[in-house]
Amino acid sequence: MNIPKRSKQNALRLLPLAIGIALCSGTAWAKPGDVTWQHGGMTREVSSDQASYYDLAVDAQGDLYTTEEPKGWSNVLAFKGASPRFEQKWTETILVEGPSRHLLLKGDKLATLSSDENSLTLIDRISGKVSSQTKVNLGDHKIEKVDKPMTLGRDGTLYFNNCKTRINEGMTYSLVTAIGFGDGLVKWEKRPYKHAYCTVPLTTQGYVFNAPAPAVDAEGTVHTVTSPDMSKEAIFLNIKEDNIVRGPTMKGLLTGHPVPGPDGMLYVIGYPDVFGFKDYGLYAVNPKADAYHESAQRIQGATFGSKNVPTFLPEPVIAGNSIYFMDTAEGDKWALSAATFNDGKSDATTLRWTFPFLDTETWQTKEYMTTTPAVSEDGTLYVGTNLALYGIDTVTGKQKWKRTELNNAGAKTLTIGLDGTVYFIGCKSKCIVAIEGDGSALAKGSWPKGRGDLGNTGQAQVVEQPDVIGAAPVAALEISGITDATFFGRVSTLLGASGSTDPDGKVQPWELTYAWSVTQADMVELESPDSVSTMIRLKEVATKDFDVVVTLKVTNPVTGKSSVAHQTLHAKAGK
Repeated sequence: MNIPKRSKQNALRLLPLAIGIALCSGTAWAKPGDVTWQHGGMTREVSSDQASYYDLAVDAQGDLYTTEEPKGWSNVLAFKGASPRFEQKWTETILVEGPSRHLLLKGDKLATLSSDENSLTLIDRISGKVSSQTKVNLGDHKIEKVDKPMTLGRDGTLYFNNCKTRINEGMTYSLVTAIGFGDGLVKWEKRPYKHAYCTVPLTTQGYVFNAPAPAVDAEGTVHTVTSPDMSKEAIFLNIKEDNIVRGPTMKGLLTGHPVPGPDGMLYVIGYPDVFGFKDYGLYAVNPKADAYHESAQRIQGATFGSKNVPTFLPEPVIAGNSIYFMDTAEGDKWALSAATFNDGKSDATTLRWTFPFLDTETWQTKEYMTTTPAVSEDGTLYVGTNLALYGIDTVTGKQKWKRTELNNAGAKTLTIGLDGTVYFIGCKSKCIVAIEGDGSALAKGSWPKGRGDLGNTGQAQVVEQPDVIGAAPVAALEISGITDATFFGRVSTLLGASGSTDPDGKVQPWELTYAWSVTQADMVELESPDSVSTMIRLKEVATKDFDVVVTLKVTNPVTGKSSVAHQTLHAKAGK
C-alpha cells in the first residue's frame, strides 16, 4: 500500500508525542521488573534533608497511601492507582512528636501511630482530613523506642502488644492495649499474666525491647506472644474481646510476629539464643493447646553463626498451599525458602526450593531480606534485600528479574497494587518506587504479604472454599525410590498420582485423567505422560547439575475441572 508523503511526515511529527504519552502513562511497553514511577529521591546522591517514607497501604480502588516525614512533622500522602495514574490525591499534615511510621487502612479510614507511640491519628481516606487524634500513651521513654505495627480485630478494635516500665521495680512489663478504631479511645489495657515481660531480640543496633505484633485469625481470635523472663520462653496469648487466655508455651525460644495459617495453626520464626541469635527455624504452633503445653514443632529451618545477625525479621507468608520463609543456604548464606503443606497437616511440609542470596567475604555486606515477601496471584514472589529487589517464580524458585539501582540500604516495605504494580520504599527510605509486576494482584491465601493484607490490618485472609459438589480434584504428586528429590543418571524414577482424589466422592481416582509434563524436556523424558504413574529419566547422562520441575494436572472428566501440583527434582551430573 502506498502511503502519501505528507501522511508519513505527519506520522513522524507525532511519533515523539506518542512516545512521550507512552512514557508518561508509566506502563506502556514496560516489562516485569521495569521502573514505571518514582516519588522522591530524584537526585543521584540522596540527602539527609530529603523526606523519608515509612509505610505503604493500598485501598479497594487501587490507590496508594504512604507516611512521610519531611523534617520535624509527619504527612500522610495519597496517590491514584488508576487514571490519571500516580497523580497525588491529597496530603495531610500530622503534628505529632516523631514520624508516623505505620499505616493501617480499613474501609474509608486510615490509622497511623506516632513513633513515640503516644498519638493515634485517624484520617478519612476520601477527603484526607484528620477525623480524630488521641493521646494513647503506648510508648515508654525508659526503653529504646521500637516501632510496632497496629492490628485491627474483626470487631473494629485496634490491638497493641506494648511495653511499659514500672519505675519502682525497674522492670519492663508486657501489656495488651485495646483502642477503638472508630474514635481512637482506649477501651482497656491489661497485663496478660503476672510475670509478663517484653522480649529482648538482638539486632546489630544492640538490645532493644520488643513485643511481636498481634495477628487475627479467620475466626476473629487475636493472637500475640510475650516472654516471662526476657530470654528463654515464648508464651502465646489468645484474645477474645477483653478476655485474655494464656495459650501454649514454646520453651527455650523467642519468636517473631505470629502468622495465622489456613488450618488454624500459627506459623512463626523462632530462635533459641537471644545472645547469639542463631539456629532459626519455622515453627507451627497450635494456639488452642493448653497453657504450659509445649505445642510448637519445628517444621523447617537451619543453623548458622551469630555473626549473621539480621536487622529485620521478616514474617512468613502463606499463599495457596505454600509457605515462604527466611532460611539459610550453603552454610552461611541468607536465603528464602518455599515449602508445601502436605495433605492439610500443619506439622508436615515438603521443602520445594531455596533461593540463596548473595554471599560476600565480609559479614557486614552479606545479602539479607529487608522486607517481608509478597506473592502475586500469577505466581511471582517479590522480596527486597539490602542489595536488590527480586521477582522470583513461586513454582521453580528461579529469579525472574532483579533491580539494584534504587535499593540503597534495602527496601523498607513492599506491597502489590490491584493491577499488579509492585511498590516499595527505597533510596535509603527517601523514595517510593513502582515496578512493573506480572500483571496480577495479591495472591489468595491466609497471609500473602506482610501484615496479612493490602491495608496492613494484621488480619488473616478468609479464603472462600469452593462448594464440595463440582469442586476440582485434589492433585497429589508422589515420588518413589529417591530421597531429597534428587535423581541420578539414566536410572528411572517413579512418579505417582494415586493419592489424587475427587472431593465430591463421585469419581474414583482411577477415573480421573492425568497429564504429566516437565521442564528441560530436551534432557528429560517421561515414559507414560497420560497415566496415573510414569517413569522419569535423563535422556543422556548430564554434564552438569540442573533442576527439573514436574507438573501434574489432574482433571475430573465429568465436570471438566482440574488442579495441578508441582515438584522440583534435582538431576546430578556424571552418574
